[in-house]
Amino acid sequence: MAIPIKDTPVLKGNDAKEFSKQIEESSRKAISQSELQKLRQSQETFQKLFDNKK
Repeated sequence: MAIPIKDTPVLKGNDAKEFSKQIEESSRKAISQSELQKLRQSQETFQKLFDNKK
C-alpha cells in the first residue's frame, strides 16, 4: 500500500516574495540553443528508459 503524500506547505512572508521574484526572473530568461539541445537529448534518453520499463 502506498504512503500518503503530504500537502505542500504554503509559502508566506519573505519566502513567498523570493519565490515570486525567482519565477518572474526565470520567465523572462531565454534558453540558449545548446541548452535546449541538451534538454531535448535528456528528454529522449528518459523517454527511452521509460518505454523500456513497460
